[in-house]
Amino acid sequence: MLDTDVMLMDDPYKYLKQPPFKDITVLNQAESPFDPNGGVLYVQNAAPDGPAAFMFAEIVSRPYRWADDHWYTAGKYSSSSGRTEADVLPLLSRLQCKVI
Repeated sequence: MLDTDVMLMDDPYKYLKQPPFKDITVLNQAESPFDPNGGVLYVQNAAPDGPAAFMFAEIVSRPYRWADDHWYTAGKYSSSSGRTEADVLPLLSRLQCKVI
């Protein structure tokens, strides 16, 4: 998925289907160390019951859970809460995320 302000200057598949990207299931443009940007999103070889499907289901489910606790949890772990990269990266490692 690409935002309307993204322009491809070459065939992306010749890069996405070769190392180091060929074994990555979800590729997302990073806006900062804390926040992914939805401007460029690519998914390949994702199993319907695998981690990528879980991640997208979680994207929908998590805001509902946060709303249930009056957004306390969302504020606690938000990048705007004053947390630094050193605070947030251990949380990412527990999710087994790979930041490239």
